Formats: sequence, C-alpha cells, structure tokens
Amino acid sequence: MSAVAALTLGGCGLAGGNDEPAASGTPKPKQSTDSSSAPAAAFVKEGFVGSWSAHQNARVKIAELAAVDGMTRLTVEYTSLADRPIADVGKNDNAMSVQHFFRVLDPVQQLRYTPYEKIGSNIWDFYEEELWQPGVTYTLVAFLPPLKGSPQRVTVEGPGGIGEFAGVPVVQGKPQNYPSALPEERAEGWPRKGENVMVPVTTGEPDEEPVITKLISQVETVVGRRETDSDRETVALRADVLFAFDKADLSRHAKGVLGDVIKETRERADPDKPPITITGHTDGVGTDRYNQTLSEDRADAVRDLLATELGSDYEYKTRGKGSTDPVEAEGGDDDAWARSQNRRVEISYTFKKDVAAEPEPEDEPETETKTLTVNPADAAPPASFHPLTHAKPAAEATFDQKYFFSGNQEHSWKLQVYPFYRDGAYLVARFRTTHQGDDLPGNNPFGTEGSFEFSAFEPKTGTIYPQVYNGQDKSHVDRVGSRLWPAALASGSTQYGYFYIPAPPEETTELTFNGGGFGLLEGIPIEK
Repeated sequence: MSAVAALTLGGCGLAGGNDEPAASGTPKPKQSTDSSSAPAAAFVKEGFVGSWSAHQNARVKIAELAAVDGMTRLTVEYTSLADRPIADVGKNDNAMSVQHFFRVLDPVQQLRYTPYEKIGSNIWDFYEEELWQPGVTYTLVAFLPPLKGSPQRVTVEGPGGIGEFAGVPVVQGKPQNYPSALPEERAEGWPRKGENVMVPVTTGEPDEEPVITKLISQVETVVGRRETDSDRETVALRADVLFAFDKADLSRHAKGVLGDVIKETRERADPDKPPITITGHTDGVGTDRYNQTLSEDRADAVRDLLATELGSDYEYKTRGKGSTDPVEAEGGDDDAWARSQNRRVEISYTFKKDVAAEPEPEDEPETETKTLTVNPADAAPPASFHPLTHAKPAAEATFDQKYFFSGNQEHSWKLQVYPFYRDGAYLVARFRTTHQGDDLPGNNPFGTEGSFEFSAFEPKTGTIYPQVYNGQDKSHVDRVGSRLWPAALASGSTQYGYFYIPAPPEETTELTFNGGGFGLLEGIPIEK
C-alpha cells in the first residue's frame, strides 16, 4: 500500500511558453497558454510518488491542460527531489506514469476521465540510469478523451502523495511536434542536474475506447443493514458512528444519531414478546478475548441507552460475539471496508401484531444507503487550487498500531486533518500522516491495498458521507482519492492524502472526520 507524502507547494504559474531546449538536442515544444484563463500561481506540489521501495520524493507541476485535435492533452513536469537515484524506481510504472496514475475529474458534471494507454509519453527508450535523476525535469504528456460540455476548470488527480490539483484551467491548445524517440547517441552521464528532458511521445488517433466514468455519490445512515422475516426484525448499527475506535463508551452524539432508531423500535417492537436482544460484533483485528469483551461492552452501552429512552415496558438481553460472526469476509483487497461492516451492534425484536413485516427481495438484507443525483446546474462551482502551504490543521490524532504478522511490528501514527473545501458536487477531505517506529511492512497499513477507509459524517443527523467512487464498482481501487497510498514506507515519512465525498447541504458548516483507528475528529470546518 503506498503511503501518502508530505505536501509542500509553491512555484510559478501554469506553464506558458517555454523556449528552453531539452537535453541532447531533443527540442522541447512550447506550451500553448490562454493568458485570459491562466492563473498567476503555479499548479505545483511536492510529495512521494510510487509505491513500496520504488518511490521518490518529487515535484510535480501541471504545465498545461488543453483541448486540441479532438482530445484533451495533459502536460506534466516531474522533477526528482532526492539527493541520489533511488534503486528499483527505474522504469517501474508505479514511480511515474501519466497514463496510469493521472486522472481528470470534472466536479460539476461528475465525470472522471482516464488517459488513453497507447498514446502519450513512453519511457522505453531510456536506460534505467537515465530516468528520474535528481534535479532533472522530465516533461510527460498524456492524451484523454475530450471533456464533455467544455468545462473551463477541472481537477487533475496526481499519483501517490501528490494529491489533487483543483481549479486547473482548460485552455485551447495548439498541435505540437513531439520527439518519438530519444537520440541513439547520448552523452555519458546524461541527463545532468538542471537539464530539461522531453520524454518521447507516441501520437496519433487513439484506437481504444475512451474511458469516461460517471462518479457515484452515496450517503448512509447509522443503520448499516436491516433484515426482516415473518415476525422479527434485526437492525445492524454501524459501530464506527457510535463509538471511538476500540472504545465502548457511546459518543456524545449517539443519542441524536439513534433518534430515529429509538422511535422506530418503540413503534415496532412488541413489549409482550420480549426480549429486545442487543448483540455486539467486532472485526477480526486483535485477540479473541479482547474482541469478546469489547463486543459485550458495546452491546451493554446500547442497551443502557435504549432502556433510558424506551422506559420499563421492555425487557432486554445483551450478548457479544466478538469477531465470530462477520457479515463480510476479511483479508481481501478491500479489507478495511470489510472490517468496518463487521464492526456493528444489532438490535433484534419481535414485531407488534399490527406491524407488517416487509420481506427483503430475494432474501437480501436491506442497506440504508441512498444514491445522490446532483443536477450540474445545482452543483457548486469548481474549486480553486488548494495547496497546504499556509494551511493549519483543524484537528490532530494519534494511533498506536501493532501488526500480529510480519514480525509483530509497531508503528506510532500522527494524523493531521485540514478543513474541507467544496469542489463542484463534492467535498474534499485532506490529511497528513506521519509514522514512527518500524518501517511499514507493505502498502496496506490500514488493511486495504493502496487505500484507506476514512469517511465523514454529520453528528446531529448521523448522515454518513463515504468516499465517492467510479461507476458501479465500489472497490477501493476506484474510489476518488489518493491512489497507491502510502507511497513511502520508511519510518518518519510524512505523507499527504485526500478523498472526495458527496457535498453536504450548503448550510452545513462542519463535519466529523472518521479516521478509523485514529478515531472520530469532530468539528472539522468546511471552508467557505
């Protein structure tokens, strides 16, 4: 899993004309710029890119995003900030590939564009020792499908810990003559620090289907699942909304969040057919004994709240099952998501006689999830560029983590969460992490390959805002946010991450950040 990197931003404006020649006689084409829409500030970020051992600290600049020849052309400048070449990076696509790890997101039309794979920059002419050399700037080009509706500004998503470049203008470009190969004869030691290299570009008409995906936004409630049969109902509550990580005390907002559940239980549960059974469940992390105790204590906490709110007409029974009864299999590619589903407290009761059960179609449990449809005309405008240069974190948390595999490694994490900002139909969540202790054992420190299971929720209503995802695939790979995260595994690495969630109503001014093992970070403001 790649860890996200420290983010330092600065630089000079969206690339305009650049007459500086590339090394070894390879001419560097001018970048066309529409001066009326180009901003004064550069779209530049610094952070780790890559994954596992094949990562570098680098500066990435969005030099141009242009409509040209019936396509969209993305030009990126990449400069390694390392003090020496990094072993294993070479031609590893994880290190830097505009085709694989850059995306263009239209936050108003809610569309995501993927570069064509067969055209654009290719690195195969390079010897490994010529690639990603410290202090050398490499210019790379990707071609994407034309942007629908001709948006003026969009967001470019970068790899690893580079993150998102909001507010990039789409200019009218001019055709360029790119080198198709490197010169066969290259000076020994080329390229040298300070040189600019135009990476060869494969051009032509794309002979592949364009990849344009509609982004899906959903909101959830505290009720994760609901199962009914002829006379009994079981309501599964999401533990992550009610409890801090590894804690059994209900959050201060739990009563409000459970208001509808309490009301529904009063209306539907038959006090003449006791008991109301409350069952606690955990994920599979930790020892069986610990999980059993935690599940019992959480069930008791929910029982106490129900008893206080429903009164003495009902009888209650509590039990804990630890991690013995999961609803999702853990250990797969999306392990963090599976674990979050397994952390739950179930309320089960017999219906009153006058309450009709509503069987689930095909015996599938109902999930309390709503898909949002946002008319582009009702969406907020695209965001401006939001570097963290002068931003201060809104909240911080720590997390001591132990692995029961890979030699029982230990890590101490620090999380810094920054204010949300609106980008079209979405809200952008931003954070930094730093870990101390052992190096990370792989790119899955939180149990999901190259990703994380963070979200946000509105504590007064219990509305949960999970990560936006591509099309119909809710896999972590297709969520909108940092990919191949974290990029650096070494102890002491500070890394940036981001993710997109549905935008809450305009009057909402703050949300709670659900940081998984870091707990619930309350009162994260939404920038105006």
